[in-house]
Amino acid sequence: MSVIKLFSSTRGIGIFLEVVLLAVVALANAATASSPAPPLGLSDAAARPWLEGQSTPLPLLSKKRVSRDTVRYTFSTNSNGTTSKSSSDITLGIPICSCLLVSPPDDETLTRPYTPISSRHARGHFELLVKHYPNGAMGNCFDKLKKGDCMLFRQIPKNIKELYPFGKPKTIIMLAAGTGITPMYQALQRLFGSDEDDDEGSDINVILLYGSRTKKDIYLRKELSGLAKRSGNRLKVVHALSDGKARARMSTRLLWMV
Repeated sequence: MSVIKLFSSTRGIGIFLEVVLLAVVALANAATASSPAPPLGLSDAAARPWLEGQSTPLPLLSKKRVSRDTVRYTFSTNSNGTTSKSSSDITLGIPICSCLLVSPPDDETLTRPYTPISSRHARGHFELLVKHYPNGAMGNCFDKLKKGDCMLFRQIPKNIKELYPFGKPKTIIMLAAGTGITPMYQALQRLFGSDEDDDEGSDINVILLYGSRTKKDIYLRKELSGLAKRSGNRLKVVHALSDGKARARMSTRLLWMV
């Protein structure tokens, strides 16, 4: 087990990422050009106007606090305002890996990107993990939402990153901190999720280096553990914690335990 001394939570995560940067550089040759996104049929485009860059109001179904400053929001994919998961069989339809631009209905100049954490196969709904910062404009908009209230969602080409199977490298090293786990988790679901039945990426190994402030701030911990167990030892998760006072411990076990 390696031990890294951290001087503050923010700087500590920075040091943690610097330490592993050399490992990322060593695997840089594994990266290749992005694969093109699959074309959408007319019916798909009509059902999912957000994929065409149209700001689409989608209603909130529920919200659940997962830490002192982070909330898990569930939205409907039904733009007619119906607030039931079963009211629509529409999947979100965005490529892996990509995010959505989100704005409040009364101010489209206020926009932030968010990566959904729900399965790409989820029908009628999708989930976002949102961190609330003190005096954060977007966080305040989310915080005021009640069931049935809408936010605007859209996707543009710049929101689409390296697509599955990510150039088919032998090994991928992922770096994440806090809620920055969401795009990594989206990719991990595609690689190791129980809903996936193709073997295009079945020979890819992944090492996830995940920095969090405290044990309670390890988001999606159970989900990551489940993916690691299902991966057949192809996914290894390394956790580093820092509360600004203690040391961060890194373990090569699939899950780090305090």
